[in-house]
This record gives sequence, C-alpha cells and structure tokens, in this order.
Amino acid sequence: MNKRKSLKVVLLTSLVFCASCKSVPEKEKTEQAKDSIPMSTQGKSDKIISIKTKQLQFPEFTILGDFRAEVSFDQDKISEVKVFSSNNNVYTETGKTILSYNANGNLEREIRNHYGSESSKADTFLYENKSPLKQRSTKGPYTTEVEQDQNGRIVKRTDFANSSADHVLNYYSVSRDQKGNEEAALLGEVIGEDAEVKKIKFEYTEFDQKGNWIKRKRLTESIVLSDIEFNDFYFGRKDIPQLHFPITFGEEPTETIEEREVIYE
Repeated sequence: MNKRKSLKVVLLTSLVFCASCKSVPEKEKTEQAKDSIPMSTQGKSDKIISIKTKQLQFPEFTILGDFRAEVSFDQDKISEVKVFSSNNNVYTETGKTILSYNANGNLEREIRNHYGSESSKADTFLYENKSPLKQRSTKGPYTTEVEQDQNGRIVKRTDFANSSADHVLNYYSVSRDQKGNEEAALLGEVIGEDAEVKKIKFEYTEFDQKGNWIKRKRLTESIVLSDIEFNDFYFGRKDIPQLHFPITFGEEPTETIEEREVIYE
C-alpha cells in the first residue's frame, strides 16, 4: 500500500471561474469564447515553451493532486514538470519529473525526483516498444505501460502491481480532440479490495489570443468497484458500459476550475 500511495504525486491548475457565465449554456458559452478570438489567430498556435498551472493534474505521468506546476516543452512534447507546494502561501518546489523521447517520439526515459524532509529520492523508468505506439517499462520501482497517439501524446497509462503485469494498481485513459485537448478521462486506483474510478469530463470556457485554452471546468464523478471487477474490465473479461467513452454521469458531478498561463517562444 505504501508503494501505491507513493504513486500519487500531484500537480496542477486551480482556476477562477466567472460566476456570471453560469447562466449561459455550456455549448453556447464555449462557442462564444472561441468567437472572441480574432480571426487572424483562431486555430493558430505559436510554439509553446512552457505552461504555468494551478489545480491541473497530469495523470499521464501519475501526477495527481492540487498543486501548482510549471511545465516545459521540447519539440511540442512535455519534457519537464515541476511541482510546487504551499506553506503559508510560500511556494517551494517539491518534485520534478523529467521526460525524454526516442527519434520516433516514443517515451524512452522518465525520471521522477521527490523532495521532502528526508534526502531526495529519484525513480527512473526506462521504456521499450511493445508496438509502434505502446511502451512498457524495463526498469523502475514497478511495471508501467503507456500508449501514445500518432502525435506522441499519451492517451493511456497503466501501473501494475508486479512484473508479470497481470494486476492493475493505477489506470488512466483519455479521449482528446484534434488539437490534443482532453475531452474526457477515466482514472482508476486499486486500494485493497476496492477500485475507485473517477469519470471526468472537461468543459473549456476561455482561450488566449493564440486559440489555446486558459480556463476550463473539470467535472468528476467517482464510483467504487471491487478490485476483481476492475481488473476483469481492464483485461477484457467483463464489460462495464459506464467505463466507456463518451463519459456520462449517473449523478451530479463535482466541479473544479482549472487555469493555466501559456508562454510562447
């Protein structure tokens, strides 16, 4: 269980959402936000070199939580994620993940640095290709597997309990739009005999002058399955319709406002 808990190191963006916008239907509001971008910049994006976030999570790198983060890019791929924690509104760096890719754009190395009261610790994962778009770790504190899309973005990540990869500990799957923005996601964590699965949808509300989002809502509903049920679903032994895309909610989801600042070259 300690290893499981140590997998949850978290980042990202906490947004301030305009309450007056709530009276406008979400679809209409998103279209209005897009329409506010000058035609000369709509759909265009200069090279992004970094992003500063609050309340934003990076489950593709098993970074979960409500921290601030700074994300660096190299050739349109995330190369580094720094996490900051607050103590009386003073933010200090508490972790860093460094990523490198091979010539084909596949994830090749992942180094996670954890800072704390004790001496710093670094976990290194090395990956090899199982197929053109799927990699599995050959070195690391546990076995993990990632899948990427044609643009090199991670669309699925699974952490396993053992080297034989027959029992899931953590699971992430995402659907993205053509620009790479998350539309919906599934996050699963096995704890003892239970598996908590978070069903997530994203609603985009504000964009910058380059057409990249700067504010969005993260809508989340959690369900609990048994460990056996979830593993049966993952390995295709049992179908659970509510764990398929597109995501639908069975009850009112919780809402988190996410915000980010995009910095261009």
